[in-house]
Amino acid sequence: MKPQLNINVFGKRINSFIFFGVLGYLLGVSVGIVLSIKLHLSVQIILMMSLISMIVFFLLAYIVKVVSREENIVYYHHEIAITICCTLVLIFLKQPILPYLDVMILGIGTFLIFGRLGCFSVGCCHGKPSKYGVKYDENHVREGFTWYYKNIKLFPVQLVEASFAAFIVITGIALLIIKVKPGTVFLYYSISYSLFRFFIEFFRGDSERPIWVGVSEAQWTSVILVFVLFIMSYYHWFPVYLGHTIVSAILFVSLIITIIIYNIKGTNRLINHKHIPEIIEGVSFLSRFPQNIQKINNKESIKIFKTSKGMSLSKGMHGNGCFYTISHTEKLEINVVTKIARILKILNKNYTAYSIEKSKNKSKAYHILFWN
Repeated sequence: MKPQLNINVFGKRINSFIFFGVLGYLLGVSVGIVLSIKLHLSVQIILMMSLISMIVFFLLAYIVKVVSREENIVYYHHEIAITICCTLVLIFLKQPILPYLDVMILGIGTFLIFGRLGCFSVGCCHGKPSKYGVKYDENHVREGFTWYYKNIKLFPVQLVEASFAAFIVITGIALLIIKVKPGTVFLYYSISYSLFRFFIEFFRGDSERPIWVGVSEAQWTSVILVFVLFIMSYYHWFPVYLGHTIVSAILFVSLIITIIIYNIKGTNRLINHKHIPEIIEGVSFLSRFPQNIQKINNKESIKIFKTSKGMSLSKGMHGNGCFYTISHTEKLEINVVTKIARILKILNKNYTAYSIEKSKNKSKAYHILFWN
C-alpha cells in the first residue's frame, strides 16, 4: 500500500487526510444511527452528539492553532473533550449517560480508523526507521513531511493502529448487540486502546511529540485515563471488571519501568524518537564529504557531527565500503550501539552487511563497518 497525498474522487483531487477524515466522520455517524435504532435509543440525540463532536473537533483544533501557531491534531485531546461535552449535554437533557457514551465511543473509534489512514497517506504520526516499512518521497517533503526521512523505510504504525481500532470497534459493536451492561463498551474501548497506545508509542518516530522523563504525552494520558476510569468504577459510575484492575496494574508497572530505564541508563536516550532524527541528520551532513575530510588552513581534518545528547559521529571509507565511528561522553552500552548500527544500515541501503568493533584508541568509541 503506497501512501498517496491526494485521492481522485469523481475527477477531483482531494487531500487524502481530509478525504479519510470526512469519510470516517460520516461512517462514525452512520454507526451511531444504526446502533441507536438497534438499542432503542433516540436517533435525534445521537445526531445532536455527532454535531457537538464536529463542533468540538474544529473548535479545539482552532484553539490549538491560535495558541501554538501551527496545526496539531491530537487524538486523545479530541476524544476527551468530546466525551466531556457530550456528557454535560446528556446531563442537561436528563438522558441516560452510559448507553449513549457506549455508542458515541464506537463512532469516535470509527473516525480514528480512517483518521489513521489519512495520517498514513500524508506521512504524519509515522513510525521509526525499520527494515520493513513504507517510504515517503519528495512530494510528501514539499507538503511538510520531515526531509531527513525521505525515501527511508518507516514502520507503518498508522496502519497498525487503524487495524487495532477496527478490531475494538467491531468487538465493541458485538458487545452492544448482546446487551452487556451500560458503560461496558465505553470502558472496553477506552481501556483496550489505552493499553495498546502505551506500547505502540515505542514504535512512533515523529520527533514533535512532547515527552517527559522518557514517557510521551500519549503514554501519560493512557495511564491517567485508565486510572481515572478505575476510580469512577470504584464509585460505581461505571461497571466494575477484573480486567480493568489488571490493565491498570500493567500500565502502572510499565510506566515505572520506562522511567527507570530512561533515567538510569542515560545512553538509552540516544535511541529515542527525539535523538534518532539527529543521527539521521548527521548521516546526511557527513554524506556531503565523500572522504569525510575537510581542509582548514591547508590542513586535513576529520569532519565530526555532534548531537545535542553528546554523541559524536564521523565517517570514513575502506576498501569496499564505509565505516562510522561513534562515541559519547558516557560509556556506550553495546545494545545501544547495535540499535544505532541498525539505523545506519537502513540509511546505507547500498551495503548488505555490517559489523561492530570497539575502538582500540578510545574506550568510549565504536566503529560500525559496512560492506557489500
